[in-house]
Amino acid sequence: MKKIHTLIIFLFISLISYGQSKVNFVITPNCTYTSKDTDKSFYVFDYKGHSKQELFNKAVSVFTKIFAKKDDQINKTDNSILSVNTNYILHSSAYLNWSKEYIYFNEYIKYNIEFEFKDGKIKVNAPTLIQIRDNDGIEHPLGYFILSGDNEAVLANDAIEQFSFVNKVINKILTNIDTTMVDW
Repeated sequence: MKKIHTLIIFLFISLISYGQSKVNFVITPNCTYTSKDTDKSFYVFDYKGHSKQELFNKAVSVFTKIFAKKDDQINKTDNSILSVNTNYILHSSAYLNWSKEYIYFNEYIKYNIEFEFKDGKIKVNAPTLIQIRDNDGIEHPLGYFILSGDNEAVLANDAIEQFSFVNKVINKILTNIDTTMVDW
């Protein structure tokens, strides 16, 4: 019975320590992401006891499951860098026009996520915005949806919230890596 309690406590501690992998990138007025918690443009997570190759292979497996669409481009470099240029991500919004009719507007965002690997560590670099398109497929400057009107130094009110979707994607990747590490 004592062994079972010890095993349960060990598994619980492992899950908690792995479950702490979390990024919090925010969009800036120059249309780049930075860490909200530090002044760096990356996060580093410890995976003590796991080799670079093991971490890379687990991440490749997770990337392949999450980004399985044909338009997603997964790139591998020397078993030390893994990145993906994702297909457009849809954000929908609506606004009232001058005749008080709702106009529905979609924006499609293409971005890049990059992970680097060392023995016992995963580094998550800040995402990079590649392209923004509207309903009609017209490409807009990156600041078009991020900046507030004519003031090119101020974020639009909803830009921080709207562009935080990358945190959910990256945290999902980390959670899946954590889960596969614990499962084995």
